[in-house]
Amino acid sequence: MAELTKERFKKVASDRFDKDVISRPTISYWGDAWRRLKKNPVAMFSLVLLILCIIMTIVGPYIRGLDFVSVNGIKKNLGPSSEFWFGSDSLGRDLFSRVWMGARVSIIVALVCTAIQIVIGCIYGGIMAYYGGIVDEVMMRILEIITSMPSLLITLLVMMVLEKSVGALVFAMCVTAWCGTARQMRGQIMQLRESEYVMAADCLGASPMRIIIKHMIPNTLSILILNVASSIPNY
Repeated sequence: MAELTKERFKKVASDRFDKDVISRPTISYWGDAWRRLKKNPVAMFSLVLLILCIIMTIVGPYIRGLDFVSVNGIKKNLGPSSEFWFGSDSLGRDLFSRVWMGARVSIIVALVCTAIQIVIGCIYGGIMAYYGGIVDEVMMRILEIITSMPSLLITLLVMMVLEKSVGALVFAMCVTAWCGTARQMRGQIMQLRESEYVMAADCLGASPMRIIIKHMIPNTLSILILNVASSIPNY
């Protein structure tokens, strides 16, 4: 039997980090979400349709070259034609231009109201859940008082007091709209309050507002996305 000596062996270069090398590039959260979205044909069709609608709200009122506020008593209550694609109303105004102008206002109101609702609801619900105790009790009672009032009645009363404008409409619709978001955020943040990363941020001297905005709210992103998706159509 041949004797095994060290001359029979050859050293091979190796890197102890080779096994940790990832050949595929890392994918971010939004990158993974986009990859999943592209695989869903129904979702992609809906996205394209939504983008087309948004584009039409921008350029639609100007495609026909007709002013959406111009009154023409001779051409009122007309049906669809080459001149008026959607017909004309009782004042002779082009319905095609008015439809897209109305859609523009509706989308702006929905987006602004939803943004205000999310911001106020997140901050209010986060403060309730983070501090707890008497702060939570007082803020919760205020929330219950607001939600006990009919939202439609409050909206009508606010519109009666304020002048008729888009800003007044947004304010009136947001008076009570944030309450549901605040309740959801309170429940979610109460679950995250005892998390290790929250305790670590507190030990490092982070302020309560920074902990709520920087650490707690981003971890409730899934709830916020669902809230946004359900809130925009309601406006």
